[in-house]
Amino acid sequence: MSHISQNIHDAFPGDAETITRLKAENAHFQKLAAQFEAIDHETAGAETGSDARSEELKKRRLVLLDEIAAVISDAKAV
Repeated sequence: MSHISQNIHDAFPGDAETITRLKAENAHFQKLAAQFEAIDHETAGAETGSDARSEELKKRRLVLLDEIAAVISDAKAV
């Protein structure tokens, strides 16, 4: 199964304004976004590597997506 790379805007298409604001103003979100991008790239490269490493990266990517979704949700509630 191949990995389709996506950025945060692709993952949360209805939240572009909130994401842009968080990237500019929120250090924690900036860190999460950078980690997501790095893991997304590594996941794409791991498709040809071991299944265990690929699965580990995919799980970490999903955890990051959950964390990012929570920050976005909190920001929209304010």
